[in-house]
Amino acid sequence: MSKLLDQSVDHGVSQLINSENQWAMNLWDKSMASHWSPKEVDMATDIKQWKNDEINEDEKLLVKRILGLFSAGESLVSNSIFSVESRFLTDGCVRQYLCKKNFEESIHNVTVAVCCEAYKLKVEEVAEAYKKIN
Repeated sequence: MSKLLDQSVDHGVSQLINSENQWAMNLWDKSMASHWSPKEVDMATDIKQWKNDEINEDEKLLVKRILGLFSAGESLVSNSIFSVESRFLTDGCVRQYLCKKNFEESIHNVTVAVCCEAYKLKVEEVAEAYKKIN
């Protein structure tokens, strides 16, 4: 059986040096090259359009719904990586990539918060917006 799903592997040790799955380490390397931070994204034009009503109320509602959906979705994906996938994917290189994948989900969730702050949105309204589609 591949060490990728080997239940006999010690879950407390994630060795990178003896992994059969170097492809996962290659994914980790590639993902590190594309690292970004939500606060680095220039939102000046977006904020100006939002404040100057260059987008209508329906479009603003759509943005709120999408932000709410992503906020919930990114949290669910992150929780799944942390509590489910990592239990079964025991190889060190694969776990290394899961750590980066989980970090990226966190970045996405912070992006939602940055957008809410930039547009001066009520976070409670955004968090519930996707649930109120009629």
